[in-house]
Amino acid sequence: MQRWLDFRFRYVEPRPRTVIYSDKFPKSLPASVEAELLAFETSAKAGDDLNPRQGRGLTEHHDASGTKASRRTDALWADWGLLHFHLCSLPSLKGGYHTQRSGDMAICVANDEHLAIIDVVPHPKDEGWANPDFIETLHRSWPDAMDPFRIRGLTQYPALTQDQIHALRSNSTNYSVTLGGESFINPGWGFMGTKTSMKAYMAMMHAMKAARELAQFASNPEGPIANCLAAEKITEPALCLVVVEGKLCIHDGTSKILFPLMDEDSNQGNALGTIKNTVLPDWAAKRL
Repeated sequence: MQRWLDFRFRYVEPRPRTVIYSDKFPKSLPASVEAELLAFETSAKAGDDLNPRQGRGLTEHHDASGTKASRRTDALWADWGLLHFHLCSLPSLKGGYHTQRSGDMAICVANDEHLAIIDVVPHPKDEGWANPDFIETLHRSWPDAMDPFRIRGLTQYPALTQDQIHALRSNSTNYSVTLGGESFINPGWGFMGTKTSMKAYMAMMHAMKAARELAQFASNPEGPIANCLAAEKITEPALCLVVVEGKLCIHDGTSKILFPLMDEDSNQGNALGTIKNTVLPDWAAKRL
């Protein structure tokens, strides 16, 4: 589940977004890069699928149990909540889902309404992904976005360098970041000791708790599912969660009876909402 959640949080749901630029813009870019940036902006406004531009890391670098620690998540996203997109609209020469790699990247942050373009930079290498200018630009351009992460009463001097941040990330060490003389926790939440995403891990814990609550609801001897199975003389049900036509259901493998879960069902609305919003957003359910 953690592997799925790492992908799920990094995936940008295709939907029209307002594109906004940081105070790094306008900036001088080669004509070819400017054209690709405009194409990227147009795609974001139209609601096109931007994820092919994230590169193979989106679909390959989230193996929480992988032997190569650097491929268990994307460090830029896990630490600062930032995404990077290749400024190339051509399909990969190897075929498949992704576009070709490009020499220039758009460093961005996305929510349901906006795509914020922080900077356009040559493709970073190694410690280049830890460039503190990315998070400093985010804070400077949209300070309200960092307010939830401010640490009151703590000041950290001096600010960490790129090499220091890279070293901390390499050792799965979390830290506070100094911006404008104030300290903040990192908006991506940081790492677990195994160099996996803390955000994905915590979401998995919440989802597992919700699943246990749904199991209690389903196995309640006085509940609607148990009553239905008793009426069918099912004494050894085999219950599991399934998705049918985009809807989360409880399925009994013995009787083959399907129990659709509705938000208004008593005693499990919160648990159902957690699973739907965390594990199975609408864009994912529609593809199953």
